[in-house]
Amino acid sequence: MAHIRHLYHCIKGRTSKARRIRIVWQVPSVSKLIYTEAKDKVKGIEADIDEKLKIFSLRVRLPAKLIQYHLGRYTPVDDGEQQQLDEQVIQNQALISKLQNEFREFEDKIKPQDTNIERIQSRMRIMNSILCWVNSKFDDIKKDCELHCTIYQQDKLGTRKVGRAEIIGGSADLNKIFTEEVANHRERIAKDTPETRGEMLVMVSASHQIRDCMRRLVCKDTGVHLREFEYQSM
Repeated sequence: MAHIRHLYHCIKGRTSKARRIRIVWQVPSVSKLIYTEAKDKVKGIEADIDEKLKIFSLRVRLPAKLIQYHLGRYTPVDDGEQQQLDEQVIQNQALISKLQNEFREFEDKIKPQDTNIERIQSRMRIMNSILCWVNSKFDDIKKDCELHCTIYQQDKLGTRKVGRAEIIGGSADLNKIFTEEVANHRERIAKDTPETRGEMLVMVSASHQIRDCMRRLVCKDTGVHLREFEYQSM
C-alpha cells in the first residue's frame, strides 16, 4: 500500500509524466476457516479485556462504561447517553484526576491486546482497504493518465468491477500482463516524436519467486526498467 501511495503522490504532484498506470495486486488465498479462527481469537481477546475492565472498575469504584468513555474506548449511542456520561465525568472529576496513574497503568495493560485485535482485523479487511483507497485517491488523477487497477484474489471466482478497480478470481498471469503492457507502450510511443518518447517502468513489491520472474521478463526488452521494493507478506 505504501508504494501505491508513493505512486499517487508522484502523479498528483506532476513529478511523473506517466500516461498509463497498470496496478496488479495479488491477494493471497484466505480460507473461511482462517476468518472464523480470527474472529474467535478477537472475541477471546475482547473477553479478556472486559474481565480486566470489571476488576479495575470494582477497584476504583467507577462504572465500567464511564471508564471506557473516559479512555475513548466507548462511543455513546446517542446525544442523550453522551450528555449523561459527560455529567458523570464532571461529577467524578476529582476521583478521576486522582486515579490518572492507575488509568494509565490499565491502558498500558490492555494496549498490547488492542494492538493484536487491530492486527487481526486489518488482515481481515485488507481487500476493502485496497479498494477504498484506490477508488478514493486515484479518482482525481488527471484525465490524460489512464489507470488500470486489477486485483487478483486466489480464493474467489469470476470478475467484478468496484469503482476503478477490477477484481478477478485466480492468479495473475505475469507473462501475459507484461507482454500486453509492452505492446501497448510500443504502440503509444510509436505515435510520439523521438524527443518526447518515454520509457516503461515496472515497480515490483513481491516474493522472491515473482521478482525472479519479472527480472527474466524485463531483461528481454530494451526501454523497460525494473524497480524493486521491500516486500512484507500479509
